[in-house]
Amino acid sequence: MCGLVLHRMKLNSLIENPASYENHAVIWFLNAKILTAAKINQQMCGVYGPSVMSEWKVQQSVRQFKDGSCVMKIKEAAHPS
Repeated sequence: MCGLVLHRMKLNSLIENPASYENHAVIWFLNAKILTAAKINQQMCGVYGPSVMSEWKVQQSVRQFKDGSCVMKIKEAAHPS
């Protein structure tokens, strides 16, 4: 599935205006891979552009994930049964 999605995307194109829950999901995922907040911000800027989120905001989110004070609300996509 991922391979199909990657082939449809133009290389070197940025994803504009990601939803905040998407940002948090990316931070949560990369934090689980033991990346620093600076590296997470660097990765996000590479995909979403330099104005996606400040490094300070990423640090704040990482801190909240680590201490359990951030609760993620993931939208459930409607899937046919």
